[in-house]
Amino acid sequence: KPEHQEAVFTQGRAEFRRYDNAIETKTEICVSPENDVEIRRITLMNHDRRDRRIEFTSYAEVALAPLAADLAHQAFSGLFVQTEIVPAQNAILCTRRRRSPDEPEVWMFHALVPFGHHGEISFETDRARFLGRGRTPAWPAALDQPVGMSQPLSNTAGCVLDPIVSIRCAFTVSDDTPTQFHLVTGAAATREQALEL
Repeated sequence: KPEHQEAVFTQGRAEFRRYDNAIETKTEICVSPENDVEIRRITLMNHDRRDRRIEFTSYAEVALAPLAADLAHQAFSGLFVQTEIVPAQNAILCTRRRRSPDEPEVWMFHALVPFGHHGEISFETDRARFLGRGRTPAWPAALDQPVGMSQPLSNTAGCVLDPIVSIRCAFTVSDDTPTQFHLVTGAAATREQALEL
């Protein structure tokens, strides 16, 4: 539980702040009015005198189907999603295999854009590997490592039974300079458009 948290909402933007063990996390969220893109700018500020190593892990479940179809057949719906890791852009791409030539193509992307010094970036697209048996997003196996012994995610991609997008990166946060990165999630009609966005 955070020591303190607050939220501010304005038109087209939301801002969340929380304080945990002398670390302030500020998350600003905005949605592009021109493209199907959500950008989260995350700023970590250290109010302690010693450097801190912070590990960030994102997580989102992938549907790429109309809501009614996804709710009616969640397990079946995931079987048609393919995932791809694009290390050069610190991104994961997802697409739904079309069942007929007239079905529209749809692509999703999830990317981490760090600024400054950071650790290795790793990826996960398999929900079972991330959560573990009988676990939930509130208590995933991927976060079970002892403090200071963090392991990279498995970098699994391709056809997975239950697709997710997850990116992990570690940051050193000093007491004199905030650490900042962007988490970008969006959708496009083609792979090329997704990479461009």
